[in-house]
Amino acid sequence: MQFIYPELLWALALLAVPIIIHLFYFRRFKKVYFSNVRFLKEIKEETSSRNKLKNFLILLMRLLAVAALIFAFAQPFLSSDDQQKVGAKGVSIYIDNSFSMSAESNEESILQLGKKKAIEISEAYGELDKIQILTSDFEGRHQRFVSQEEARGLIDEINSGPSARNISSVINRAKQAMKTESFDHQIIYVISDFQKSITDVFEADSNYTINFIPLQTIKESNVSIDSVYLESGVAMLNQSNTAKVVLHNYSSETAENVRLSMNNGTQEKPVGSFEIPAESTITVDASFSPNRTGWHESTMKITDYPIVFDDQYHFSYYVNEAVNILSLNQGTSNKYLSAAFENIPYFKLNNMSVNQIKYDELASNDLIVLNDLVKVSSGLTNELKQYVEAGGNVLIFPSVNADKNNYNDLLASLRSSQLDEYSTDKKEVKTINTNEFIFDGVYENRQASNLKLPISKGQYQLNSFQNTVQSTLLSYRDGTPYLLKNKLDKGYVYLSAAPLNRDINDLVNNAEIFVPMVYKMALSNAEGGKVAYTIGVDQVLYSDKTKQSAENNFKFTGASEFIPGQFNSGKRTILDVGNQIQQAGFYQLELNDTVEGLYAYNYDKKESSLNYNSPKDLTELFGDRANIYDETIEANFTQLISERETGISLWRWFLIAALLFLLLEQLFIRLLKN
Repeated sequence: MQFIYPELLWALALLAVPIIIHLFYFRRFKKVYFSNVRFLKEIKEETSSRNKLKNFLILLMRLLAVAALIFAFAQPFLSSDDQQKVGAKGVSIYIDNSFSMSAESNEESILQLGKKKAIEISEAYGELDKIQILTSDFEGRHQRFVSQEEARGLIDEINSGPSARNISSVINRAKQAMKTESFDHQIIYVISDFQKSITDVFEADSNYTINFIPLQTIKESNVSIDSVYLESGVAMLNQSNTAKVVLHNYSSETAENVRLSMNNGTQEKPVGSFEIPAESTITVDASFSPNRTGWHESTMKITDYPIVFDDQYHFSYYVNEAVNILSLNQGTSNKYLSAAFENIPYFKLNNMSVNQIKYDELASNDLIVLNDLVKVSSGLTNELKQYVEAGGNVLIFPSVNADKNNYNDLLASLRSSQLDEYSTDKKEVKTINTNEFIFDGVYENRQASNLKLPISKGQYQLNSFQNTVQSTLLSYRDGTPYLLKNKLDKGYVYLSAAPLNRDINDLVNNAEIFVPMVYKMALSNAEGGKVAYTIGVDQVLYSDKTKQSAENNFKFTGASEFIPGQFNSGKRTILDVGNQIQQAGFYQLELNDTVEGLYAYNYDKKESSLNYNSPKDLTELFGDRANIYDETIEANFTQLISERETGISLWRWFLIAALLFLLLEQLFIRLLKN
């Protein structure tokens, strides 16, 4: 038997008090008068024996009562563990309040059940112990340690939210808070449904006692909208555009009759009804035709109970008045390139001599074509590099007489392949990569192998630049590349092995190849036409505008209004959203009362998969790194933790024993007569 407060055992010295009282009481004498003293000795002997027994029993009961009270206050306990947590404790209690915890168990959400368990845990500790309440929101006010009463108030305020945290990040967050305090023992409790999507391995640390309390419900079926993206990367005015919608069925059974609709802000129209195989995804097409320029907001919707937080997907897109293409020419413009766009008003082609470049206008173009240039100046090289990094696209047709060293300096800055020897052999293009965006979906009704492909009578050998990842869009019969694509930051670089000169390369005669190729290069976007962001994941954004003074700040307006962290970086501004967006929806970015952007935010789909780790799974995953409470949810965690932390508490039994001894004392006084 051990004691939580062994210093109170000094109070056992109080046992001398009833002994002294009894001794003084025994020394008091009382005269008794008798008419006949013949039997006096016998009476005195009989009375003395009975009084001695009675007083001894009373004295014993009082001693035992006082001793039991002292033991009760010292809080004795029994334990099979040699190392007991005696001293001040820092207790961090994490309550997973993500959307998956909204599932019901026994007619109440497991989040409510988790809050009850958190209160029971807090009540298992004493007044000297400090408690931290932690949630998936990672709020600043939850970083400090508070009293038991304050902890209960914080627990009552917890509501379901969009954030979903990995177990390792929760453990690290609790450890960081504990480093700011001084505790004899550091104890962490994690109350969660322990979905497999958030349960990751953390580093073992003997300085912390980590406890897992899994609260789970019956696995439900769930279908979610995982993502939406634009097929072309951008939306075109008064044209039929396609949004690709990825639907995911997380259940083990086929989801039938999943109805998808699209809301464009003013009206809702059905997209279709779909069947999704078990534990798989499908991608469906949703067409739309914007009839105005500027920012647009849309929402894809399905109906799927009981998990509903992932049934909507917000996305936004910008419609330009035109797609701008700039052709930089060595001499005259290429009439075939001009002819490709002259009958399509949405595409605006501007021809410019390389000697008359207006650098400040480069950024306003969606595609820049380098046509038959012999050399590229260092100034243009730097501008093109910045242009591509910011999301622009460059298509390069080198001249027959190109300065290879100069060109390779340009290509190296763009991290594209290098020009090697120029050959005048006649070569025919054999393969077209229809899996790439440039040619994907262009030849739906015919086999690409049946197309008439370009033939060149002169071409450069293209060699890869260092470890650059590249894609071959068109290749010759011998396997060498005819047209390559390289990615640089947010933009693309397209490099042709052959010049655009018609006498050398008949690409311009192949309208089936040339026209859609240039169109889709102008529309291509290295970010995949990013139309949506995820709460808690996409915390840093960029704006091409810069604020001119400290007083003029960017701000977001929507479900909430706030000023993000912001600082200029070259010609753009970096915006730090942090955790200030907590509700899915649309948020306008404003500067000087002018709308600079429209951002769509959605909840993290990490918790859409309702696969849980059972207590057995957790034991196999974490072994000795964590204690797994696999008791039923009806268990009293105050008692469970108290017994696990300090052993089996005996103070109640000693208190009962003290009352019993006092009762026996009264019985002896009343029933045993002198």
